Amino acid sequence: MGVVGGPDPIVDDGLVFTMDPTNLRSWPGPGSAAVTDMINGSNGTLAAATSGSYGVNTSFLFDGNDDSLNISSPDSSLGFGSDGFTIALWCRSINYDNAYPYLIDFRTGGDTGTIVFYFQRHSNTNEAGLEVYINTTVISGATGTAVPEGDWKYVAVTRSGTTHTTYINGVQDQTATSGATTIGTPNEISIGRRYTNAYHWNGNIGPIHMYNRALTATELIKNYNALKDRFE
Repeated sequence: MGVVGGPDPIVDDGLVFTMDPTNLRSWPGPGSAAVTDMINGSNGTLAAATSGSYGVNTSFLFDGNDDSLNISSPDSSLGFGSDGFTIALWCRSINYDNAYPYLIDFRTGGDTGTIVFYFQRHSNTNEAGLEVYINTTVISGATGTAVPEGDWKYVAVTRSGTTHTTYINGVQDQTATSGATTIGTPNEISIGRRYTNAYHWNGNIGPIHMYNRALTATELIKNYNALKDRFE
């Protein structure tokens, strides 16, 4: 598929979305606002001054003020229904300026049945934990493993049945159950900000992977190992 970044390929069973700033099929590089999902062709647009950093095309750099990556018409494969899913990406915070620095938001308004994946800042302002929101908070970042500023991490959330689990570098962080929420095809996906154009990400986001099933810890470790040399 051409979506690998290390000596071993990432898991492709159930893969429905991949954006990777190192792959020219996904992003031509700094100077281009167009980003493409290499699996089903969802088109994204870089807003404001989002650019590549750490060498050409290594990651998207968000300034924490107005930068974002917006997907206006996501493919229907991202409507997970009541089935399992996985959302995973590489990221690094430069500064947790916002109380809720957003990674991915599937909402366009007061939607229900949508996914929000972000960090919640701990009382120590240079650390935060992963938080998952689907209609209401499913997993609280306030009680999650603290991720310090400046650290690259491969973070993920999975759903299997009604069980939601977060992972950091393939290692389980938190798990919780909630009602079976039907997730329809999003009208838009915001990456690096809240759908209201607030709580912007200040730092880097690398490859983004989405699956229509819950990956196992073993599979997430495989994905982590496939790309870790690029970020560690």
